[in-house]
Amino acid sequence: MTSTAVPRFRIVKVVGHVDRKSVNIFIDCGSSHNFIHPEIIKKLGLKTQKTTTMIVEVANGNKITTNELCSNFKWKSHGHEFVADLLVLLVGGCQVVLGDQWLSTLGDIK
Repeated sequence: MTSTAVPRFRIVKVVGHVDRKSVNIFIDCGSSHNFIHPEIIKKLGLKTQKTTTMIVEVANGNKITTNELCSNFKWKSHGHEFVADLLVLLVGGCQVVLGDQWLSTLGDIK
């Protein structure tokens, strides 16, 4: 359904928990990959690994490079536990972004 009177929404914000610490998570069907901000890596004491350098285009059109991956990031939300691989990326305004990479693991949503 599209309408000029009703904007198209592509992002849902949820709160997740990692070891009793809150994390703001954006579920963004406009993002191809999953991302985590370096400050959250530090705050949660997570480990990362080096990966092939990737150039990522963010929402405002800027291009940012990353060569770090946070594998098997685990969080809980609304009584469910989830896991995903996240690229470490310095993006503004959010802590974690879950894109199509994660959404595709859920199957059909009805």
